Amino acid sequence: MSKLNASLFSSAVKQGDIQRLPPLPNPPVRKVRRKLWDLPRRLHCPVIGTCLDMQELRKVAKGCGWAVNDRSDYDVHVYFVSVAEEKNSYSHAVQKALEKSTTVPPRPRNM
Repeated sequence: MSKLNASLFSSAVKQGDIQRLPPLPNPPVRKVRRKLWDLPRRLHCPVIGTCLDMQELRKVAKGCGWAVNDRSDYDVHVYFVSVAEEKNSYSHAVQKALEKSTTVPPRPRNM
C-alpha cells in the first residue's frame, strides 16, 4: 500500500468513516481473447498442453485431415505447438477448440 493510501486509510479508520475512501480503479476489461498465434511462442506448449486433452487435440487433427492413429501423443502435441506460431488452418482449428473448451466466469459487478 502506498504511503498516501495508507495515510488515507488510517485517517478514515480513526474517524470511523471507511466509506469516504476513494474507490479503487477497475482494471481494464479485455472484450476479446487473444488468439493463439498472438501469444508469445513460449506459451503455446503450456496453453495447448493444459487447456486441451489429447482426445480433443486428436479430434482437431482429424478434423484438419491429419491421420493421427499411428502418432504418439507427444508427436501430436509437438506438431500443434509448432504450427501455433502462425495464423493457419491448424492454428485456427486449435483456437476454435480452445474457445469451445474454456469458459470464463462472468465478472462480478461493482457494488
